[in-house]
Amino acid sequence: IATGSRVHVWATDPAVLRTLSMSSGTNIVTLPAARWIASFDAGQAVDRLAFEKDGLRMGRSGSGDSALVSVEPRWTLVRTLGTGGDDSPITDRVNALAFRPDGLRLASGSGEPTRGGDIRVWDPSSGTHVFGLTNAHSDAVLALAWSPDGLRLASGGADRMARVFDVSDGRQVATLEGHTGHVLAVSWRANGRVVATGGADASVKFWTLGSADKAKTAGGLGKEVVALCHLGIDGDVVAFAGDREPVRVTESGEKPATLAAAKDFLHAAAATADGQRVLAGGQDGVTRVWDVKEKKVVRELAP
Repeated sequence: IATGSRVHVWATDPAVLRTLSMSSGTNIVTLPAARWIASFDAGQAVDRLAFEKDGLRMGRSGSGDSALVSVEPRWTLVRTLGTGGDDSPITDRVNALAFRPDGLRLASGSGEPTRGGDIRVWDPSSGTHVFGLTNAHSDAVLALAWSPDGLRLASGGADRMARVFDVSDGRQVATLEGHTGHVLAVSWRANGRVVATGGADASVKFWTLGSADKAKTAGGLGKEVVALCHLGIDGDVVAFAGDREPVRVTESGEKPATLAAAKDFLHAAAATADGQRVLAGGQDGVTRVWDVKEKKVVRELAP
């Protein structure tokens, strides 16, 4: 679809396109299966589009000029945060990154092992260092997650602690103490009242903020829990541990389901907003997509 000089490309179900091409007259059609792929700036108004073997041909009627562009997504480095030297706001290596839900802020977690852990917040569009929480932990920061409303930031560290900060003033509003190993993963429930943490002690804990009740704990997860994903608006999470089998865990500490195993150690994970799919990347270089309800791998994205 061309809108002035901007061209947008979607993929959709071929059956929908066949139905559309066979129709006559003026029709208003919705494409519920459409999936955005890419957008381009043609530099001038476009009213001719045609797919060719090597890409999309864009042009304008009455003009001999046209351009052929690839519709494959392309990744381009646009900015580097920090300098990598002694003058960098970032201390030592970056262990964790988290975008605020609106995408307008990026938090990074780092720190010099055994000496302190820092949190930095950035404006990703300009690369500006907005503010920092120096020595937020007494050891390196290993995990970060923004609250759903973007007003708080949860962190986990090698000091075996999880903490929650108010980002408006940097004030620590909760200290979550109970893991006996590094806190490697943090995740917020959609209501913003519960934080789940995963640790090197092979356990998941659920903390209700503002409550005097002890955290609910699910242990025996085989190996260290490296990632957690809340599922939709419910309280359940999927825990990803070094034993390769993602496990569904409830807020009461129960483990009602295990998803199909990966082939190697898992490192990072994410869930779709509706909680129907979870993805994880592993040591074997493959990103896998699980259907949570069916408890099986539905797609593998190889290098």
